[in-house]
Amino acid sequence: MKKLLIVYGTTEGQTGKIARYLEERFSARGLHVTLCNSAEEQPEATEFDAVILAGSLHMEKLQTALIDYAAKHKREIEAVPNALIMVSLSAADMDEEAKTGLNSCVNAFIESSGWTPSRVEHIAGALKYVEYNFFKRFILKQISKSKGGSTDTTQDHEYTDWAKLDLFVQAFLTSTN
Repeated sequence: MKKLLIVYGTTEGQTGKIARYLEERFSARGLHVTLCNSAEEQPEATEFDAVILAGSLHMEKLQTALIDYAAKHKREIEAVPNALIMVSLSAADMDEEAKTGLNSCVNAFIESSGWTPSRVEHIAGALKYVEYNFFKRFILKQISKSKGGSTDTTQDHEYTDWAKLDLFVQAFLTSTN
């Protein structure tokens, strides 16, 4: 595998941060990586040896542009090693309720896009309390409180497990060789 395409969708920026991290890690291992925000550009997938899509879950759904990209390019993506990374706060918990909910979101994505990823990785996102408006901050604080998470709205809270992403990079490379 020489050319890797990473297409991401992001709402608050954490998935973009994760996608850039993946770009750095794969590039350091000698791959030529093309990184694209699905809302800004949608390159042809046929030019790449592997494809990773990454999106953040909001209201149990990934970004529309990312879903559209997967639907439009599903045959080309399925022809090469591929993966889907779903970023969510539920991935920070991963109890049975979270697993069931995330599996339901994966199934809804597959149904709406028509693409079945070879691998799905759930990665925890971030609470960006400082950036939220009053209503969103209030709602997310209540959800976080019910799950035992941080309710300190004076700062952002990042739950992304960067070591888990490193393991994903290694496993993805191993599975494609």
